[in-house]
Amino acid sequence: MRKWKFNRFFDFEQTVEISEKGGIRYLHLGSKTVQSAMQINDPNELVLSYTRAMMGFLLFRPEPKRVLMIGLGGGSLPKYFYHFIPHSEITVIENSQKVLMVAKRQFCVPENNDRFKIVVEDGVLWLSKNKRLFDVIMADGYNESSQVESLASESFYSGLHQALSKEGVLVVNSWTKDGHLKKNITKLRSSFTEIILIPAERRGNTAILAFKKPSNLLGNLDFKERARVLDLKYRLGFNKMLTSLKEATHYEDM
Repeated sequence: MRKWKFNRFFDFEQTVEISEKGGIRYLHLGSKTVQSAMQINDPNELVLSYTRAMMGFLLFRPEPKRVLMIGLGGGSLPKYFYHFIPHSEITVIENSQKVLMVAKRQFCVPENNDRFKIVVEDGVLWLSKNKRLFDVIMADGYNESSQVESLASESFYSGLHQALSKEGVLVVNSWTKDGHLKKNITKLRSSFTEIILIPAERRGNTAILAFKKPSNLLGNLDFKERARVLDLKYRLGFNKMLTSLKEATHYEDM
């Protein structure tokens, strides 16, 4: 593993490291835990299965215009939206200047422009000042060892609910170990009407989809056709997602 050294930007130190194996570049934040991954020869591909699971929201909201992402990492999902969903406008909130620098230098994250913007600020603080509404919000706020508590609190989820458009959906990357999934679902229930789970193909992560307005689509036969069309367009495994998704009431079985 190769360590990248940067000057101190805040009043704390954060170790940002990258490693490479088999043509894939990995991002680490002070531990061996993989925070992000990029195929060096195809930098816009979604390498990690949990990122593909998070894109499962397209089964329910296939044409998002405004997208908010909490947590940048190596920028896999922001890049994917930018290159493959061209009608979307993407805002990313990242609290670490170091992470942003590495993402731009080593993970092909684009510069800010008229439809792509990265803001370096604490997610909670940014949300407290936000007045915009978003069709999709993706929350993936992890440090070197766990989900950042302030980015997974009941009050933060309530703020994200308020920041969603009328038919908006929140997508949360949740670890399934140590009760993380259960805790996240419990906190989300206080604000959201419906919660659906899409487990990642590689065990350990689950995408939680929390809806401001009921999806009314579980069991709907039209979904099979939508999954087929989405697979032709994006090739992310939507048919598999459709067969594996569950209502949150069944999460104990996962």
